[in-house]
Amino acid sequence: MKKRRMLHLLGSVLAMAVLLSACAGGEKAPGEILAALPSEPEAPDYPWLAGNSPIPDRRVGLYRQGISGMAGGFDCTESGYYILGGVWSDSGSLYGDCSIVYYGDHGSDTVIMLCGRPDCAHDNEDCNAVFRTGQSIRYIDGHLYVTWVPLYYKPKVTRMDLDGSNQTVAVDLAEQKTDETGLEYPSTPILYGDVLSVSAKKLGQDGEDAYMQFYRKVDDSTDHLIRRPDGEILQDGDTYLLRSDGAVYRWDPDTNETEHLGDVGDGSFGYIGTEEAWSIKDGVIYRLTYASGQETPVLDTGLRPAEGEWTQLSCFPDHLAVRYEYLAADTGEVCVTFYFYNWAFEALGEVTFEGDDHHYIVGETPERLIFCCASPRSPSVPRYYVDKADFGTGHIEIREFNMPDVDWTATDAKA
Repeated sequence: MKKRRMLHLLGSVLAMAVLLSACAGGEKAPGEILAALPSEPEAPDYPWLAGNSPIPDRRVGLYRQGISGMAGGFDCTESGYYILGGVWSDSGSLYGDCSIVYYGDHGSDTVIMLCGRPDCAHDNEDCNAVFRTGQSIRYIDGHLYVTWVPLYYKPKVTRMDLDGSNQTVAVDLAEQKTDETGLEYPSTPILYGDVLSVSAKKLGQDGEDAYMQFYRKVDDSTDHLIRRPDGEILQDGDTYLLRSDGAVYRWDPDTNETEHLGDVGDGSFGYIGTEEAWSIKDGVIYRLTYASGQETPVLDTGLRPAEGEWTQLSCFPDHLAVRYEYLAADTGEVCVTFYFYNWAFEALGEVTFEGDDHHYIVGETPERLIFCCASPRSPSVPRYYVDKADFGTGHIEIREFNMPDVDWTATDAKA
């Protein structure tokens, strides 16, 4: 198996730039260097891999299903991954107001805020890593794009280099035009791949707000937003889907046309694809096939959630994860256990988090699962991880990131 070069945090872009320049035998402009960076991380050949995964083996540039936290708040490249989160600082609350871009190298136990200024307090928008009401982050053609809302509600999309520098406004929603009049933008724009979607409202004839969905390609040279069909946008690899009124449609952003694929109802799903959807009910994982309309049980986990407890399914290219939240019988404290399975539906082990922080998966790479402790003081912030190399060994260790920019002792004390 090819060994992955370990890059050093913010120096990764510089190191790759030097390498590429040397190989090319000449100088390259920064944009050319970033565009030349490989984007898809290599997936190790783990001994526990088995079965046929229905999840496309692509992780870069997608709005990922199965990941919690801020909508679209995770992306990765070959060199590292990016997560949008927030954390309270001594100078005030960032939650509900500002979001921070966190970065980690693949294979490293260190996660930093994406800001290279040693004197920066990371608590205002002068910081490269801070975005007011940030919602999504996406890697597109060698750059990062972040959707956010500055003061006075003027949503924007910022484009920047992979180290957070050279920030420019790629899309200013206040300057966009539509075929409708009298619109207001009540939601933060979200990136689904290279598609920018925003919800707008208009006062209806009955006096009630009518909501409409618009979109455009983030790199489109026009300033026009297109009305799209209502529904939740999903991505299944390179395919765009819309889930609306209990049905799933293939959606082509280039033509704005849809094709009905199947009916799924209004339930919660761990993954919705172009041919089938996966869910968990009363501890049993089901596969719903659109062509036949049949829902087939594929794995009984043995979990039977009582009142006030629940399970959540996440489906990834190499494994499935079941999140089970419950009250510990001996202490009455909230516990969260994650159970892992390969695509032959064989158990790979589990990990348990104790306490009232309601841990969730906020990132997934070929090598790791990344978790947050969803305290109001640190929403969506990556704090723990497990290595997939531990799967199937009988012991999966929960490891805590080294985060030099975050004082977890002070943050936990405020919670």
